[in-house]
Amino acid sequence: MNAATGVTDGNGNISEWGVNYSYSGFLDRAFDVVCAKDAEGVISGTITGENVTCTISGQDYGYVIDCV
Repeated sequence: MNAATGVTDGNGNISEWGVNYSYSGFLDRAFDVVCAKDAEGVISGTITGENVTCTISGQDYGYVIDCV
């Protein structure tokens, strides 16, 4: 994990968060993930690795990951 942030709503619930981490080993490759959720529940981010780029999007728990 390179970085992680979170914001609470005053009632102990996490209203916003962000993560940035690097991972080596899955399928013998290295991947970088940068992702965040804002206070409205919108998630956005990317997953990048050798010959692959994925876009993370969605709202609340309806997340979509599209890879090329």
